[in-house]
Amino acid sequence: MSKFLKDLYLKNLTLSESAIEEINTEIENVINTANKGVSPLSINYLILKYIIRFDEQGYTMYNYEEFKSYFKKAKKVESVLFSAYSIDSFNAITGKCVNLNFDSNDLNNCHLGVTDDDKNWTNSIFNDLKQILDKHKNLYWLIRNSWTAFFVQALGALGAFSISLWAANKIYKKFDIENSLVFYFIAILLLLGNLWTPVYQSILCFINSVWPNIKFKPKKRSAVFQWFILMIATYFSYKVFDFLLGIIKTKLIK
Repeated sequence: MSKFLKDLYLKNLTLSESAIEEINTEIENVINTANKGVSPLSINYLILKYIIRFDEQGYTMYNYEEFKSYFKKAKKVESVLFSAYSIDSFNAITGKCVNLNFDSNDLNNCHLGVTDDDKNWTNSIFNDLKQILDKHKNLYWLIRNSWTAFFVQALGALGAFSISLWAANKIYKKFDIENSLVFYFIAILLLLGNLWTPVYQSILCFINSVWPNIKFKPKKRSAVFQWFILMIATYFSYKVFDFLLGIIKTKLIK
């Protein structure tokens, strides 16, 4: 097997047509340099394969112009793979291999990997490709982080607590059963807790769809929509916190 490997999970990238072109040009340069003096019939001869999935369809090809035409006409690009390999490396014996995988739906399927028997070659190609990818990083990490999930969870927990307190107090006053306030509160809180689980997952899925790990073919209206959603969410969160804290203050202090 190849002796050296460098790999990296890829996060928060925006890939336009020009970015894809730049990546392809770099990989083609790598292949052309590596194939100098190597016969096309040799097991060490590098070839470049493309895989693209879009609009619930998938295609494999070895021609960049064909790949580019698919990329341009796609309404929604789901994943893209660049794979430069030889027969030797394909059989996992020795030799050079470069893989670049971008997936808008699966964070764990986004990675850069370079392998070879030559450590210097492995490091050099990896660093060159990483340098190109770094130019296309976006600021989605401001949204795609654990603090966002924590904020959503905290908002849901505060909401469930406040609504349970308010509803339990209403039911208690209506039925006027002695020492039943705590029972009503716990029962409603458990019910809301179970309802919140799928709602919480849906909110996170929505966030991931609006701010995906890999954004293909960015459009101006998409950026406007993102900022609109962010402003609405910020305003709504402020109002919800203000309302819920008011309920807590009213029921616990008065």
